[in-house]
Amino acid sequence: MIRTLTTPTNWVAAKWIAWTLFLATPGSLLVFIIWRLSKTRAGRIIWPVNENERYLTEATDLPDLERRMRALERTSGGPAFVTFNH
Repeated sequence: MIRTLTTPTNWVAAKWIAWTLFLATPGSLLVFIIWRLSKTRAGRIIWPVNENERYLTEATDLPDLERRMRALERTSGGPAFVTFNH
């Protein structure tokens, strides 16, 4: 006996969509709460802003950002990831 695939009814599709939203919403809300907390003063105490990131966010345009990135690379001893082609 061979069963053929049938298209799901609207009710079945609606159940799957509802189940997906039910599972995805708590995670999304948790991420939003953590993101929002990180923007507050209390969040900055928990997650302090890195001085290098602050320096880079002060860049006004792309050439300024590139100049600042090169300056940070020079002071840190070079890029963080270097490949060696042997």
